[in-house]
Amino acid sequence: MNNTVFILSHQDDEFGVFESIHNSIQNKNNVYIFFMTNGVIGKSISKNMCSNRDLESLTVLKKLGIKKQNIIFFGRKNDIPTCFLYKNLDNAYKKLDQFLNKLNGNLTIFTHAYEGGNEDHDACNILILKLIRKNKKIKSAFQFPLYHALSLFYYKVQSALKINGKIIYVKSSFMRRIKFIIYLFNYKSQLKVWVGLYPFLILNLLFRKYYILQNIRKDFIIKRPHHGKLLYEKFRNLNYSDLKLRFDKFLDN
Repeated sequence: MNNTVFILSHQDDEFGVFESIHNSIQNKNNVYIFFMTNGVIGKSISKNMCSNRDLESLTVLKKLGIKKQNIIFFGRKNDIPTCFLYKNLDNAYKKLDQFLNKLNGNLTIFTHAYEGGNEDHDACNILILKLIRKNKKIKSAFQFPLYHALSLFYYKVQSALKINGKIIYVKSSFMRRIKFIIYLFNYKSQLKVWVGLYPFLILNLLFRKYYILQNIRKDFIIKRPHHGKLLYEKFRNLNYSDLKLRFDKFLDN
């Protein structure tokens, strides 16, 4: 059995890999989706309470063919608020590694690109970097870009950074891309947040015939993703140097 595991920071991040999720289902892989934070900034929520964000992602993922029992709200169950995965990497690593070791067959993992757009996205990438260095069951790991900072605009959307290596183009049919656009509007709780992203996402889905992936390399050396301030430095006053110290310590443990 081939297992494909998507490690996502937040409910709705699946929009960045709709095509890869679709392909995994079509290939009859055993597909798992992990949401690593609870979807609420700085707050705890009940482990047994599905939030609106949970329900929205459940709706879309079930349309894509994911079994409900394979959708794991890890951040809610382990009390990891949005924007704080970097403070919970050791516990997340231990529990994810235990889960992956119980699966029979080969493992392929997808997660966020290391791009300085969101601290949870970068933390997911570092989490998988350690897993692929330590867990021999993982045969391949891929990263997908969502957004990072530009000097003149708020976001640069779905644009790969050179630091992450060669770009892999995943073709997507026009009719599927139209369906994916429709899926975007299931995330009603996030529409205010999406104002800066949706126009670019929809344009990409209309006119780009592919999604972008890059490999996660075991020998990747952590450094600033790009020149200038990163998005989480601009908007959440999170210093990259402090974050890097946490990442380095986590990888070295």
